[in-house]
Amino acid sequence: MDVRIIQFPSQPVVTHYWGDLRFIGRIADDTCLYAVDFANDAPHLWHYHLQDELIVVTRGRIQQQIGPAPGSVAYDEILTTGDAVYLPAQSWHTARPLDADTQVMFTIKGGDGVYRAYEADGQELTGAAD
Repeated sequence: MDVRIIQFPSQPVVTHYWGDLRFIGRIADDTCLYAVDFANDAPHLWHYHLQDELIVVTRGRIQQQIGPAPGSVAYDEILTTGDAVYLPAQSWHTARPLDADTQVMFTIKGGDGVYRAYEADGQELTGAAD
């Protein structure tokens, strides 16, 4: 049995303009789990990933927008604690926290499973991994 206990506070954190990105653990060779503690009212601007992503709101609410290109909104939803959204690889999306102390957890599945976001301005953001 491959059981692992992960102590949340001890995991690596990378701070971005939209908040703290915490690596939680590797679920499979191609899948990692992360948590984001959003900075108050700081949106994660339009971006996409080369891998699939599953986002679960664990605290607070977010405004989740998804579209075929940055600024082109096809879906505009308010997600609350317990809600989830699945984003196929290369889906443009943005998220804005609507409450103080908003947190989401998400998986990145595909390739090496490491978080890499490609923003509309061409900037690449990364997260820690094992």
